[in-house]
Amino acid sequence: MNFWQLENCVNLKRFVRMIRVHPLIS
Repeated sequence: MNFWQLENCVNLKRFVRMIRVHPLIS
């Protein structure tokens, strides 16, 4: 796995968690 893929995965998980914490956004 490349560095940018790992970074992208972390960002995706962070985004999903943010959506779960703030369901009003979605």
